[in-house]
Amino acid sequence: MKKTYIVCTNFAHPCAPSALALGHILDNPFDWAPAPRNRDCHVPIPSSNVSHTLMKEGLTAKRMDLATGKDSAGVWGQFLARFRGVGPRPPHSDREEEDDLVRIETLETTEFEPSMEYVTQSVAGRSVRDDVEERGGEAVLYMVTGMKVVKGASVGRVEDGTVQWTEPMDFVLAIRVGKLCVDEWDVDVRHSDRDGEAMNGEGAVKGRRAVEFGGDLTMKDLDMMLGEEYTVIGDTEDDIRWVV
Repeated sequence: MKKTYIVCTNFAHPCAPSALALGHILDNPFDWAPAPRNRDCHVPIPSSNVSHTLMKEGLTAKRMDLATGKDSAGVWGQFLARFRGVGPRPPHSDREEEDDLVRIETLETTEFEPSMEYVTQSVAGRSVRDDVEERGGEAVLYMVTGMKVVKGASVGRVEDGTVQWTEPMDFVLAIRVGKLCVDEWDVDVRHSDRDGEAMNGEGAVKGRRAVEFGGDLTMKDLDMMLGEEYTVIGDTEDDIRWVV
């Protein structure tokens, strides 16, 4: 199965769990600043269900080498080449910017494969239910199932014979999402059993919430969401499909 990762090219997503975390449900994963619908009712994920992979540690490279793929960072290095750092910078030419150094402490991937029980519990949260109700009882949502997180990123430039570095920062480089299709027949229901059947106080079936979890976004999904306004990298050979 090919994994689809959406590149967050604005580097504005902090990696604090309160901002964006595995299991968060989004209206649109392509928003520059997605607001999780279940931030206040996020279902905890057992640590044993989350995988951590250290992709890179202690990288320092010229921006131009990252952009052209000359560095060992590979495809994701091309996205990292767009990082400009934070804090004030002196005026510079395009040539000077190409010679900038980009440094990171680590790049780590965290992923999990949500069970239908977890998906159902997440959709049952009050904030998500309200969102579905506002849409007339039907909604397509997206659950964050993977994150590629950069820590300690900074940009350096040689000034007066020494390298001046910007303040290090952490950010989410890319996210992986699973597509959720929710169909709520009775949006007034308050509790659901593990099969998605909503129960009233006496235990009788009062309504049903149908939830389909479609897994990673496909090329068809991308076409429907974005038309032709996107680029895919690594679609033929890699096990990861990067979407920009």
